Amino acid sequence: MNAYVVVEGALEVDLLKRLLPKELLAVVPLVPSGGPHSLISLARSLLITRQKPVAVLVDTDSVEEAAVRERRRSAEDLMEMVSPGVPFKVILLIPTTEILFFQAPDLFRKVFPGEGSAERLLLARDNPKEALSQLSARAGGPRRVKALVKALGDRDLEALRSAGPIRELIAFLEEVAAPQTQPILK
Repeated sequence: MNAYVVVEGALEVDLLKRLLPKELLAVVPLVPSGGPHSLISLARSLLITRQKPVAVLVDTDSVEEAAVRERRRSAEDLMEMVSPGVPFKVILLIPTTEILFFQAPDLFRKVFPGEGSAERLLLARDNPKEALSQLSARAGGPRRVKALVKALGDRDLEALRSAGPIRELIAFLEEVAAPQTQPILK
C-alpha cells in the first residue's frame, strides 16, 4: 500500500471505487471509519502506525464559512500533531458527500427527469442529503444513493472527477501514491 484514503462509510467507499482511476485503487485502500466521530482518529492512527500518506475526506456538515474554516483547521491540526513528516491531506466535502452529485449539473436531471428546479438546487447547496431524499421520493429515480452511484455513466463519472474535492484527492494520490504514473486529469 502506497497511501490510504479514510472516509466516513460505505457510501464514500462505493463512490470512490467508481471515481478513482484503477491504477490508484490498486495501490490505495479505501478505509471506512464507521462514522464522523472516528474519522480523524482512524486517519491519525494510520499515519502513526503505517507511516504512509493519508487523505481524509471530511464532511463539514455546514456551509457557513466560519464553521468550514474551523473544521479544516481542527482536522489539519489534529493530523499535523501525529504526522512525523508523512504527507496527509484533509479534503472537505461542503456540507456532505452528497453534494458531489449536484456538482455534475446534468447528472440529477438525467437520473431524475424534470427535477432541475432552482429551489431544489438551492436546497442541495445547503442540504444535499435532503435534496436527494426528496428527488428519490418524487421523481421516480433511484431510491437509494447506492443505486444512484451504480447508475453513473462514463460522462457522469468524468464530471464528478472534475469536481473540486475529487480532483484534489486524485492530485494528492498521484503525487504521493503513484509518482511513476502520468497525471490522469489534465
